[in-house]
Amino acid sequence: MKGYSHTRLIAILVTCTIVSALVLVSPIDLWRVDNNAAAQDMSHMIPANEPTNTTSVQQGLQTTYVNYYPNATGYLVYQKPSNESKMPAVIMVHEWWGLNQNIKNMAEQLASKGYVVLAVDLYKGEVATEASRAQQLSALVKNDPQTAIKNLQTAVKYVSSLPNVNSSRIASLGWCFGGGWSLQLALNTTQPLAATVLYYGSPVLDEHALSKI
Repeated sequence: MKGYSHTRLIAILVTCTIVSALVLVSPIDLWRVDNNAAAQDMSHMIPANEPTNTTSVQQGLQTTYVNYYPNATGYLVYQKPSNESKMPAVIMVHEWWGLNQNIKNMAEQLASKGYVVLAVDLYKGEVATEASRAQQLSALVKNDPQTAIKNLQTAVKYVSSLPNVNSSRIASLGWCFGGGWSLQLALNTTQPLAATVLYYGSPVLDEHALSKI
């Protein structure tokens, strides 16, 4: 492709596609989730309302809140399998608003396709409703990357321990702020991921770093 350096092409590939030889997550499923996210009144610009924390079964899905990491409660959602087969899993990372209702809706949509989804929390339970606060919260995470990475690594370990999960088929997925951290998880995971997906997240341009995926 004329006009693009090799490094730039790698960055585009990482940002726009699933970085994996294993086809874990259907591109059609992920397009539907992302398309719905964008359609919901530009949710990456406007925060959604929060529900009451409960454990429930919605539209055939089992949903629950789990403490997978200190000061972090994630939203776990999956279909109850009709047989004993294990399912692939996705670590879902929220936008800069935090783990709000929009992200939970996206987790439910993806889970309805047959995935165990853990929507993580990098904000210690806080959800921003104003852009100024969202910016502050995202900056706090950026300034302490090791804690964020440990949070995400622990999420992978938690999901791997679930009896209904195939631990060799775990992917990460995130939007914007979460897209960058989805990639950081893939670059820093102690347990190699089957795939990582970024929707307009911050790319990494270093070829050596990307070679770890």
